[in-house]
Amino acid sequence: MQAPFFLLAYGYSNILGQPSNGYNPIYHAIVNISAVFFLVMGLFFLFKFLSFQYSWSTSFVAVAILFLGTNLYFYSIDDTGMSHVYSFFLFALYLYILRKSNYLEKLKTSNLIIIGLISSLMLLIRPTSAVFLLVFIFLDVRGKNEISNRLQNLFKAKPIFIFILSFMIIWLPQFLYWKYSTGNYFSYTYTNEGFSFLNPKLHYTWFSPLNGLFLYTPLYLLVIFGIVKMIQKRIANGWVLLVLFLVISFVFSSWWDWSFGCSFGARSFVEYLAIFVLPIAYILSQHSDFTLIQKIFLIAVVVALIAFNLKLTYTYDSCFFGKGVWDWSEYRSLITSPTK
Repeated sequence: MQAPFFLLAYGYSNILGQPSNGYNPIYHAIVNISAVFFLVMGLFFLFKFLSFQYSWSTSFVAVAILFLGTNLYFYSIDDTGMSHVYSFFLFALYLYILRKSNYLEKLKTSNLIIIGLISSLMLLIRPTSAVFLLVFIFLDVRGKNEISNRLQNLFKAKPIFIFILSFMIIWLPQFLYWKYSTGNYFSYTYTNEGFSFLNPKLHYTWFSPLNGLFLYTPLYLLVIFGIVKMIQKRIANGWVLLVLFLVISFVFSSWWDWSFGCSFGARSFVEYLAIFVLPIAYILSQHSDFTLIQKIFLIAVVVALIAFNLKLTYTYDSCFFGKGVWDWSEYRSLITSPTK
């Protein structure tokens, strides 16, 4: 996904007579440009996805809150070399195409090809995205028959052929590279690293000063509140979102390094913000039922969460340097220290 931008940098370097070696300043700048491009496109398609169900204003504000109030901002503006903004774009595009095609009810060849290519890229970038791909079976369903119909449409000969072909187109260069570099067509590049599903660290993943989800991205508390309200009001997708949140929390907390190294919060959740925007949009869509005090309180909470995220973003210094998993003093220093 960075390749077109890399080629632009390559051509620009040749024009200027600079070394076309991948390391001069233009190559570093182009990574930032690439990340911002896919961020903007991801936010655009997410807005389009929300617009199927919510008003223009609700969709716009929900997307703005998501960007400014979460670590999506950090991984698309600050740490642009990571994969998360690219996965976020793919997740948003995936949701938009699915909704536009009425969840593949309209089996147009073009939609199937796009979904196949997007899905293959998602899996190539982060294999755990397979969890997200399954969401389409349950999203916006109105009964068991609808789930059955989607599965039947999915497992017809035409979709299967297109998905396999798309997978091979996207993955073939990777297989060939592995063969060139390792001698095998498949290489597990994480070597001895893996999952420990019998020993998940959920409490660490959610609440540790060392990259805990709710401590670094407290906007997720608003997401959980919205999910609960959706379930209470029997709004479609409430249970789907809750189950998805618990499943990915379990998977990520089972990784051998549940903190994911030098991470600004739980970075493995970033791309899933594309679907967790739904509870935020739902809360905003109910504003006409709020009292004046409730509206003021909601606005104050959202502004505070955005301010907290931006403050922490510009205080954080690439890694958490605390002594141990529960070093609250180091975490407090991130909040109280002046921004960089």
